[in-house]
Order: sequence, then C-alpha cells, then structure tokens
Amino acid sequence: MPTNDGTLGEIAEKALFRIRHLSIGRVAPEIEGEDIFGKTFKLSEHRGKVVVLSSWGHW
Repeated sequence: MPTNDGTLGEIAEKALFRIRHLSIGRVAPEIEGEDIFGKTFKLSEHRGKVVVLSSWGHW
C-alpha cells in the first residue's frame, strides 16, 4: 500500500534496519568521509575512541 513515505514494506524495512543496526550499544555502520583538511578517513579507524560526527551541506 503506497504512502507519502513509500510502501508499507519499504517503511518496515527501514525501521527493521534501524532496530537491528542502529541501536544503542551496537557497533556503528562503517562510513568513509573526508575531514576538514581533505584527508579521507574510515570510522573504523577510530574504534574505541569517542567520535563526534557533524554532517552538513550547502546546496
């Protein structure tokens, strides 16, 4: 059944992903990014450390 946010199946799939992978105490999904100096990094390189991610955009 279509809704403004997709089908009910798509909504359920997104919710299940959050429950299974993004819960408190779970290992964060791997991400790759670029720091403010243009150096690439992976989140896993900082395992065991406190990491603050701030994402923003300008478009």
